Amino acid sequence: MTFYTYTPVLIIGLVSSVISGILDITRQKKYAKYASLIAVICIVILFYVSHGIDVFYDKKYYDSVISLQVLGIPEIFNEWIWGLMCLVGNKLRLDFFVFRLIIVLGLFILVYNSIIKKYCCNYGWVLLVYLSYFLYVDAMQLQNFIAMCIFMISLKYVIDKENGKNIIKFVIALVIAAEIHSAYWVAFVYLILFIKDKKTISKLLIGLEVLFIGVTYLNNNYVPIISTVMSSASDSRLSNYSSSATVRSWIVFLMFLIVYTFCIYLIHKNNKKKYAYYKRNLDINQFETFRNSSDFVNLVLFIDIISFLIIPMNMMITHMYRLIRNIAILQYLCIFSNFKYMRGKGIQKAILLGGVIITVIVWRIFEFHYNTDYEQMVVPVLRGLYFYE
Repeated sequence: MTFYTYTPVLIIGLVSSVISGILDITRQKKYAKYASLIAVICIVILFYVSHGIDVFYDKKYYDSVISLQVLGIPEIFNEWIWGLMCLVGNKLRLDFFVFRLIIVLGLFILVYNSIIKKYCCNYGWVLLVYLSYFLYVDAMQLQNFIAMCIFMISLKYVIDKENGKNIIKFVIALVIAAEIHSAYWVAFVYLILFIKDKKTISKLLIGLEVLFIGVTYLNNNYVPIISTVMSSASDSRLSNYSSSATVRSWIVFLMFLIVYTFCIYLIHKNNKKKYAYYKRNLDINQFETFRNSSDFVNLVLFIDIISFLIIPMNMMITHMYRLIRNIAILQYLCIFSNFKYMRGKGIQKAILLGGVIITVIVWRIFEFHYNTDYEQMVVPVLRGLYFYE
């Protein structure tokens, strides 16, 4: 490992994540949380100091949004809410990096309180995974990171079935995410999560997705009708997207989804089979934790099934791979939170661990050696300088 200015911060974060995971296994949960907190602090520090070409352009845009006249009027696909956030930051006289730090801290707290605290446990290993790859991408792609966190926070509205207005709240959250990063307009497909008969709709979706992917492939990786609409759009970025079909990289993301879905299905099947057993043998608090975790697993499994609808869009637009990457953390939260319930399932545990290791390695290879460049993505985070300095 090449040592840069902030490499020690990365090492402390990695070691703290491992210690947190081990302490959780040995049921030292109080100390595991302290170790996780250290890892999170390291992540926040690396977010704050990270530079790079994307950060450079984010800062340049941030510094330019000094009035409503510069921001312009709200229009669909123009990421107006992101611009508004920048305007507010400027009005508060916040330096871009302080502005980014406040946003990152706020989102971490919200994601933890809305999803992780109730539905997940043993997240030290998830922090290890995050520090191994996802940190660098999120630090470079701030808008995508914000939209991803808003989507994760909004999932609490899907899990809470008692409030009939939650679908409206979910739609509002998606609109906000989409007006921060336009790729999230595609995320409206997740409204399917509110359909009650999930078993039937899942079977229908699988058939539709196979057909949709096949038709798109035969159409030279362009989604019929949608590509035509996009090519005639007044927004130059949309029209450019419609003429940038991928060749083979979409297959990688299809494989990611297959691996994730298979791993989460194994957990879902195990939890369903052992539900009655744990209800009899766990105390009230332990069973509540198990039930919440199982509800989250069921949600993520359905998200995975729906996400295959995004593959044709990814075949047409390379940038859509972000939506597949953005649900990856949900997979790792499910896997590590439910690993302890896979008792006597040595082969299945090996499959789950293998799925985690393989997907993280492949993500790194794709991102740092195919999609972008290690020097432009990782080094600016660890050096705390723009990659060209």
